[in-house]
Amino acid sequence: STLLASSAASDVYKRQHQGMTIRSLREEAGLTKQDVIDASGLSSRIVYRLEEDGYDIRSISAEKLMRLAYILDTDPMCLYEAGLPKK
Repeated sequence: STLLASSAASDVYKRQHQGMTIRSLREEAGLTKQDVIDASGLSSRIVYRLEEDGYDIRSISAEKLMRLAYILDTDPMCLYEAGLPKK
């Protein structure tokens, strides 16, 4: 049960880190969530969840990940790695 609690805590941290990374990149680019939705082809629900609820970025297609990275002016691996658990 301690291992499960540790895993759950790591998952929460991962989601918070991912959301902060994506939100920070979007704000630095001077974009609204709607701008990202319009340019990326992602649904408003997914864009919101990527930033707020920690939707696993590894669940979106490679094409949309590349588009999102382009819009946010970052390397796709930066976004992908933001969704990986910390070791």
